[in-house]
Amino acid sequence: MKKSVNSFTTVSLLVGLAIALEYFIAVPILPSAPFLLYSPGDLPLLFIGYFFGPLPGILGSAIKAIVFTMFRGDGHGIWGMLMNFIASGAFVFIFSILSRSKIKNGLVYGLIAGTLARTGIMIPSNLLITPIVFNIPVAVVKSMLLPAIVPFNLIHSGLNSIFFYFLVPRLKPFFHKK
Repeated sequence: MKKSVNSFTTVSLLVGLAIALEYFIAVPILPSAPFLLYSPGDLPLLFIGYFFGPLPGILGSAIKAIVFTMFRGDGHGIWGMLMNFIASGAFVFIFSILSRSKIKNGLVYGLIAGTLARTGIMIPSNLLITPIVFNIPVAVVKSMLLPAIVPFNLIHSGLNSIFFYFLVPRLKPFFHKK
């Protein structure tokens, strides 16, 4: 019982940290698309997926997307929340499956595959959802794929992967105590 309470508390704190990071740190990383903002909100979710599994990682992604959308209130509403969840959920889910497997270098493969999964899923997501939210023709969204959307998702997840890779050995003792 104590272990499940500690796990629930730790996951809840990490989700809260993910929301705070998403809300307070938002930096444009591509001059060609200043509306696409990097935030390290997925970083705590990677810790959830790595130490607690894919299901808590997915649930954390959903809660982060819902609460962040409620706080942000920028008019993107349910569509912004859905895009946030799709991006984070794909990244964390694929990462957690591979990083927790018994394959050699599973952590590295998980980070790479998670980055590629997020990037890959955001192509059809943007083609389907962006025209609805912003009333932009699909042709315009298609023209933004290679110069903006694909590089943004690769950089966004790549940065979070690098930060995770260097933080996990330092924070591993904390999670193993729990």
